[in-house]
Amino acid sequence: MKLSQMSLSALAVFCLSSALAAQPAAYYMELKQEQLIKRPQTIVVSPQYKVAIQFPEEITGFTPMIIRMDDYKLSLMENHKILFIDTFVKKGNGDLMVTLGDDRVLMFHIVVKNQPSGTRVYKVLDDAGDAPETADAALSSVATSAQAAASALDVSILSSSAQDGTSSTQAAVASELSAQQNTDGTVTVKYTLENRNNFSLWVQPTKLALFDLAGHQVPIKHTRAPSRLTLSPKKTLSGEFTFLKKTDDLEYNLKWPFKNVSTPESYVFEKVVIVE
Repeated sequence: MKLSQMSLSALAVFCLSSALAAQPAAYYMELKQEQLIKRPQTIVVSPQYKVAIQFPEEITGFTPMIIRMDDYKLSLMENHKILFIDTFVKKGNGDLMVTLGDDRVLMFHIVVKNQPSGTRVYKVLDDAGDAPETADAALSSVATSAQAAASALDVSILSSSAQDGTSSTQAAVASELSAQQNTDGTVTVKYTLENRNNFSLWVQPTKLALFDLAGHQVPIKHTRAPSRLTLSPKKTLSGEFTFLKKTDDLEYNLKWPFKNVSTPESYVFEKVVIVE
């Protein structure tokens, strides 16, 4: 009888542990400044989604300590209060130092995991322990809801620069890409784009460019071009192109310039294409 009870107890503990392990990472995670000053906090990033670190005040500087900086893209938004982190690789790690004010240095340890979902927004609390105000327009780039990982479309934020080099506007574009290798050595890439803005975008398939990991442009052939060149607000368009896979690379970088139909603003849509 005791053995049976012990077995049931062990089974219950195992089931509880398995259930906890199966739970997805929280969409938001709060971090305390005092802890970040003392020791690094791990930030998990993935090539399959964008991660944002939101700060309670303006970032006065940041120093990434990463061997291959080309594998990452770090960009500041919202008056230098949000730091976006993109990665183009499936594994890796590094450290990041962020300075607030004149002397406070917050430490982060970046770990890359090739996973479809995870924490999207890390919120650094102020000295009083309060979370920074949410910047909905900027944070819409990491997802559209707390269940963004379940959505087929991944949202990217596109920045535009004014003539004087200062950040002027942003554009949010949702996308879904798939890359399937064919038996003849070619790869077929299918894409769907959705305009998440209140203005139309000028989208030209001839401007789409693909690059290998060495930075060399890869020739592509459009097999199904979008039916229109103007992408209206809340509308979608889709297309398809192929390219010849000459190396063992399974990852490629896609770059596609877009233009605001109503203003001179232009943007660059960037995406990592992973061959299945």
